Amino acid sequence: MFSIVRTSTGCACILKKQTAWATISAVPTRNYQNPNTNVFERLSEVNQVAWDRYPLLKRKHFIYKKVPHDPTKYSDTMKCILTREIEGIGLKGTVVEVKKRLFRNILYPRGDAVYASPDNLKEYDTFRKDSLEEGIDYEVKMLMIKLSGLHLPVYMNSGESWTLDKTHLRIALRKVGVLLSSENILPPMVEVTKPGNFAFKIQINKRLATKVRGTVYNVGPDGTPDPLVKVPSLWGNTPIDGNQPLEYLKSAESAKIVENTDTQTDSDKSS
Repeated sequence: MFSIVRTSTGCACILKKQTAWATISAVPTRNYQNPNTNVFERLSEVNQVAWDRYPLLKRKHFIYKKVPHDPTKYSDTMKCILTREIEGIGLKGTVVEVKKRLFRNILYPRGDAVYASPDNLKEYDTFRKDSLEEGIDYEVKMLMIKLSGLHLPVYMNSGESWTLDKTHLRIALRKVGVLLSSENILPPMVEVTKPGNFAFKIQINKRLATKVRGTVYNVGPDGTPDPLVKVPSLWGNTPIDGNQPLEYLKSAESAKIVENTDTQTDSDKSS
């Protein structure tokens, strides 16, 4: 019996030494996504034995190394399909990538999103083709909604005659931090030749348009406006059309047809 105790004590001492030595060699060198989960593997492979026998483990088999963490295998995001437009995420029927926690705890229980399975992708693909918002990015729509609340100040020289055109509007937009080409600006239907309020349109990709307010102010010979004139706030105003600030010009399919027709017309003119 004493020999058995001595043997077990010796094994315990050996295992204790091996554990301490293995701990020193397996010091983590990087941060892990889940610090409560660590994966180890043996440095030395265990020999194969028959199914009714246990492998003979030696001292080298108790030396482990930590498996490096691969963030691609444990991504914290997932793809889903939105069933309605959600502010800050995307439009209805679009495939977006969100946090797994957000999808499982909020979006999916409320019915705001579904899994991006093949059946759901096929179902919402038909919806997107019939939607007026097909091909329109969510960021572009949010930008147009913000532009609908713009009140653009345009400063003109009172000592000269002028007619408001795209160039004046493009320069005025650039001064407030909005860079647009002349093709995206539709001037007022009625000519503006004197100070006062007016309205014009901004359109993107022949698909989306919005009405924007503007006011023409006179400036003196030194180029400064009258300090007594009260200028309204630049951003955050009520849109002209109220609850419908955006105007959908045409669907994606009709836009392609119009673009092809314009291309053919230009080629016919050049020939």
